[in-house]
Amino acid sequence: MNGKCPLCDWPDAELTYGEFGRSVMAKCLRCGQFNATEDALHKIKQTKDIHKLWAHLRERAERREPELEITATNLQTIMDNLPSYSTNEKQLLLLRAIEKRTSYPGEEVTMDSEKDFPLAWAKKSAEFGFLTESLKDRGLISRLDAYGVHVTITANGWDYLDKHEIQPDTDQVFVAMWFSDETGEMKNVYEEGIKKAVNETGYKPIRMDELLHVEPINAKMISEIKNSKFVVAEVTGERQNVYFEAGYAMALNKPVIFCAKKHKKIHFDTQMFPHIIWEELEELKDRLCDTICAVIGKKQKTKV
Repeated sequence: MNGKCPLCDWPDAELTYGEFGRSVMAKCLRCGQFNATEDALHKIKQTKDIHKLWAHLRERAERREPELEITATNLQTIMDNLPSYSTNEKQLLLLRAIEKRTSYPGEEVTMDSEKDFPLAWAKKSAEFGFLTESLKDRGLISRLDAYGVHVTITANGWDYLDKHEIQPDTDQVFVAMWFSDETGEMKNVYEEGIKKAVNETGYKPIRMDELLHVEPINAKMISEIKNSKFVVAEVTGERQNVYFEAGYAMALNKPVIFCAKKHKKIHFDTQMFPHIIWEELEELKDRLCDTICAVIGKKQKTKV
């Protein structure tokens, strides 16, 4: 049946209700696809920055990823790990969305400000309008208002996109952690906790000490972070290289999932970010797996 989206109030979403109406699977033109429990929807309405969740779901739908499972248990984890973009970053996201809809240079593309503002991680259509005007003022698009927003990427816009190209989709995950402790405990943390969680979600973890290379280690590290979809930073032991690698990934807008063993010190500069605090390796594996599924999404196997 069709009806109002329970998440973003778009008037014509495709809705499928679970048993006794305790959950709903929605396909929404504004905020994408999701499967949410009744308890989660109640909590979502009270959530700050709900527009970020709309944007995250729409982004997943644009990549044709399966609907996200949202429960009262994982909602806060999802929200805590959503990025905050600057105005310039939102403009780039919008320009990339226009590029995706452009089949040849010079083509005019129609964007619906009421439906498409999540593509730019905007809070509402008014911000979307400001972002399109900003792109026009910078000479990156030409814009003509009619029933929607009709835009064309300019030559300068194509040059700008070339300079800010996106890395191809990858299943590689960079793991930043202390790997040379004398007790060997951190090896078990990697093998029994992090590696198992990453593998179970369909990704391939890499660690610098496992890679063969002839170039300087810093150059290799930078290259591998660039080529990774996201980073897992296990900060137990407060190793400087771990913080450096996590910071570099964040500068590239790569998602970073922080982990630390309970009662271990976490550096002041990263305390503001959510951490998976664990005691047992099984707990680390399960919680990391849940976080990857909630924030990044489980990697789908390529059909042959």
